[in-house]
Amino acid sequence: MTSASSSSLPTMALQRAKCFLHRLRQTDVKAGHFERQVQALEKSRDQWETKYEEMAQKYAQTKKELDDFVAEIGNI
Repeated sequence: MTSASSSSLPTMALQRAKCFLHRLRQTDVKAGHFERQVQALEKSRDQWETKYEEMAQKYAQTKKELDDFVAEIGNI
């Protein structure tokens, strides 16, 4: 090997390391983005679950009122 080719090896290794570091940073940014998306989706899911529970409770209450009303009419 000549001195020129031996000095290019550390330069190539440095460039490769910089490339890997850049990819690692990009991956970290993407992971952060997806983490925020997951948190937003979980929040949305929780809100929908709360709405569902409220509606199920209203349905049960309304059904009971209807059943009571039908029973009263049946006694007339």
